[in-house]
Amino acid sequence: MQSNPVISKITILANSARRIRYLRDFILNEAMTGTFSESKPDAWRSTTLGVEVDIVRGITFPASAKYREPSEQRIVCLRTTNVQDQVDWSDLLYVPESFVKSEDQYIRKNDILMSMANSKELVGKVSKVDRDDVRCTLGGFIAAIRCRGEILPEFLMILLRAPLTRERLIDSSTQTTNIANISLGRLRPLEIKLPPKDEQMKIVQRVGHLLNQCDELESLLLEHEKISTASRKSAVNAVSLAQTPEELQVAWKRLQENWTDLVRGLDGLDDLRDLILGIAFSGLLTRTSNFSLEGWESTTLGVLCDVRDGTHDSPKKATIGYPLVTSKNLKKGLVDLEHSYLISESDYQEISKRSRVDKYDVLISMIGTVGQVAIVKDQPEYAIKNVGLIKTGSELLSRFISYYLVSPQATSHINIASSGGVQKFLSLGKLRALPIKIPSPQIQEEIVLRLDQLMSFCEELEKNTIQANILADRLTQSVLANSR
Repeated sequence: MQSNPVISKITILANSARRIRYLRDFILNEAMTGTFSESKPDAWRSTTLGVEVDIVRGITFPASAKYREPSEQRIVCLRTTNVQDQVDWSDLLYVPESFVKSEDQYIRKNDILMSMANSKELVGKVSKVDRDDVRCTLGGFIAAIRCRGEILPEFLMILLRAPLTRERLIDSSTQTTNIANISLGRLRPLEIKLPPKDEQMKIVQRVGHLLNQCDELESLLLEHEKISTASRKSAVNAVSLAQTPEELQVAWKRLQENWTDLVRGLDGLDDLRDLILGIAFSGLLTRTSNFSLEGWESTTLGVLCDVRDGTHDSPKKATIGYPLVTSKNLKKGLVDLEHSYLISESDYQEISKRSRVDKYDVLISMIGTVGQVAIVKDQPEYAIKNVGLIKTGSELLSRFISYYLVSPQATSHINIASSGGVQKFLSLGKLRALPIKIPSPQIQEEIVLRLDQLMSFCEELEKNTIQANILADRLTQSVLANSR
């Protein structure tokens, strides 16, 4: 058996997690075309799945019979969420054992669990039971596939996971709006080719070795990306937060040495944006800068501008009225009204008494993803909720402040000032106390224009990176598809 040239160069193609997924699928398909065995599928025995295995559907029970805690009368009941690459034993439900009507409905070691009703992407997903120390059953949306004597469970796993087989299963499923269903009437007649058991074992061993290589490569990629990300952020922060010319020189040299890592991928572009903003608000984008920020006035946001916040209440939704903008509507520097909901005119007027939004105001999210910023471009007609309102009075100052608020200098203060766990919150007092250095209007304009140019450059890089990734993925799939 000759080694496949693509398989022998697996590390060249597998340079991202996405492409490793393609390789895994490719390996599974190759197994079903005889690449890893002496004989070919034409010589294998033609049969159907129902002839070679027993298929057991799970139990049914009302929602009121589900429990999170075990007891003497309850039994573990696995469901579709437990059917992962391996069976997930960490998230278990318990049901009264009285719902188990047959001994066959108790899960056994080497059973293959299949998701029979799920989204189109997940229906037909399988995992193998590798333990027999938990007495458990299965829910109605999964099935236990139990091998008889002529088929190895490990070989059946390869067959059922191969994209060629999954496509056939999905095509045979019935579809509703969000759910696909595989019936036993469609599953049992599934035509399969079955090599002798010794050939099955060889295929299982070869595929297992190659998939282990994929796992090792994926772990190495994740570790490399973790180290690269830490290196990028450290290099960016060193430049952004340098306090003396000497510190800046050292940090800049380090940055140049890591430039390739810095701009690798979309995460690298985010770091590049942070770097540009950090340099800008260190005074290094202007021709007149001497690094000391001499002439820049140290103040706070609350002293510089009128800083308010919107309502914290939740007005009732209306069918006709005015949009209510929340932190979720602040995206990429603009206000997105698409997912806002309407409130009545009376609620709008009440909220606007305290926080009327005007052109050139700067909005900043104060709850959830704290620090999202948007400039109000036009004369708006909407109210705000849990959003900070920074009234600048001029387009130039609003653009300068909006850039500053997403710079490393500001975001570090905002992160420290925000309270809460998963749901972060920035108080109005902390927002007003945010420190800021302000240069003359002339320098403000110079910085804003330079940032506009550089951010446009980053956007172009981002588009090119996304397109390059798409093309690389297509190339990988094409090479894999044509390398048999």
